[in-house]
Amino acid sequence: MNYSQLSFKDTLGLSTEELQRSLLKLLLGMHELAQEAGEASREIVPTPISAITPKDHNKALEIWRSDGLPMLPTLPGRPCPACEAETSHAVFESYDGYTFHECQRCGTWYVPLGVTWDLFARLFEKSPAAAAVAKDVASQRRSQLEDQDLSRFLRYLAAVMPLLPEREGSLRYLDIGCNVGHSLQAAKSVGILAHGVEVDPYPGEIARREGHTVVRFLEDLPPGNYDIISFWETLEHIADPLAELQLASSRLAEGGLLVFTVPNLMALGLRLLREKCTYAYGGFNSPGHINFFSKRSIALLLDRAGLSLINVDYEYSNMGVELAGYLQGGIDPAQPFSILSPPKHLSDFVNGIWPIITMIESTMGTLPMMQCIACHKGSEPLFAGKLAEKTQAAAANIREQAIARLKESPDPASLLEAMKEELQKRDDHVAMRIYRRIEKIRTSLQSLFRKPRTS
Repeated sequence: MNYSQLSFKDTLGLSTEELQRSLLKLLLGMHELAQEAGEASREIVPTPISAITPKDHNKALEIWRSDGLPMLPTLPGRPCPACEAETSHAVFESYDGYTFHECQRCGTWYVPLGVTWDLFARLFEKSPAAAAVAKDVASQRRSQLEDQDLSRFLRYLAAVMPLLPEREGSLRYLDIGCNVGHSLQAAKSVGILAHGVEVDPYPGEIARREGHTVVRFLEDLPPGNYDIISFWETLEHIADPLAELQLASSRLAEGGLLVFTVPNLMALGLRLLREKCTYAYGGFNSPGHINFFSKRSIALLLDRAGLSLINVDYEYSNMGVELAGYLQGGIDPAQPFSILSPPKHLSDFVNGIWPIITMIESTMGTLPMMQCIACHKGSEPLFAGKLAEKTQAAAANIREQAIARLKESPDPASLLEAMKEELQKRDDHVAMRIYRRIEKIRTSLQSLFRKPRTS
């Protein structure tokens, strides 16, 4: 999406110079607040782990380290998944023991090993406990995340369907990496014929029990092309995404759209936290996030598959408190990705301003997730007009959100003043307690010395 015509003056009524002055005032206020607050206790930032509970996560990780990690040296190597360059250098080691590399040609971060489902089939054969955890995770997604998934997939489909050229009959939809089938359920609820592909045997079986047409490999699908093909948070898990995209392209109807979400390599959280990032892992009970693409590198990959990237949106939010805690050195070495929060006064401040920062990040393309739309090369003109309308509507929406935020939220100076008052009240309360205790001790001492002596 192109936001190049939006300026601070247009959106917020501020010139660049006025914004700089406001930020400098904010910085000075934060420094003063920190000086007044002094040292404070710090707590571990809660970690979201998707459908897997912390208990199951730790159990699966323990099994992986003992039974799975030693198998990594047996895996074949692989080049950059985006541009196929062979030259790269290591950037970090994830908490589950994978070394991530950066491509020296296109900048993609990736695990230079062929991590596929074969690795985990071997792990489950070796460790029935690992297989049991994987089954539990699939069941948890079906029972715990249904409403959240349905809402998300309906939103994705609602953004894509108006872009398609008009056609007769029902739309045909294919989701590759459909997991337990929530995406197919969402599509069927709006009258779309939906099929799925899921290589993980456990969620795939759950989807089939729910009555969905789901196969393990794309080649096993019934004949016919699809108007919409999706990879919702799937390409980052695939060792050879080019091959999958080429197969998907062959089943994409003329005038159809290929849509997908992938973690954003340019996300502030990922680039800063690296091995401490909760979603930077190679996989301990299924192939993990072994590919991290930028907008540039995903466009290169699509081009090699005969596809053209025509739109990118950014969504979700980096965790401000987590980033602030990490930048303050709040690392707990006893836990793989635990980060200590900043002092409470700073956490409150970060939470107060973070919605605004998220809006700025969305225009800069540094939010955690990319939502991408692609088509066959040469089909771009079919979608140009509607995409232009979509871009203008999105820019207007950002402006409206910014204006609404200005009206409903206190300005940073007011926020700082309120925090200072709260700190002063806290200090006054502590001082009063100390004063009362001193007075009590003084009174006791006076009573002791005033007692008459007995002969």
